[in-house]
Amino acid sequence: MSFLDLPDSSKIWIYMSNRPFNQVEMDWLKAHLAKFTSEWKAHGAPLEASFEIAYNQIIILAVNEDVESPSGCSIDSSVHAIQAAERHLGVQLFARLNIALLQNGVLQLVDRVELLALFNTHYVNQDSLMLDNTLSNLGQWREEWIKPIKESWARGWLPQTI
Repeated sequence: MSFLDLPDSSKIWIYMSNRPFNQVEMDWLKAHLAKFTSEWKAHGAPLEASFEIAYNQIIILAVNEDVESPSGCSIDSSVHAIQAAERHLGVQLFARLNIALLQNGVLQLVDRVELLALFNTHYVNQDSLMLDNTLSNLGQWREEWIKPIKESWARGWLPQTI
């Protein structure tokens, strides 16, 4: 199943690496995720699933819930697949408090303290772009993933401006 062919209603999970993957790592990761998604099942029923790797650093897993919904056990198996990738590649994929800023097409990960410091030095502002990795379906990801900080959950971490 092609990621592009999945409907907007598809459930997604987003995992952001603490660093970009090199080409050898990308090749391994694509093969690992292709095998996993092609064999992914819920209660023995195949899931219509796929993945995307964005910016050589962010994994998006997607499942068409209109065909078959993932079960608790199948979601656990996806977490195990991501953990296996984490161990194999020596990266962190579960650091949920990092913010992905997008400056001139370049991804920069920062934590809350760094975001405030960048704001105070005027490197970022309320209109700076970030990736919202809290989205839960593919339609949201396609339409709302990249947004100004002022339209995201991270806006509360910055001082309010007039």
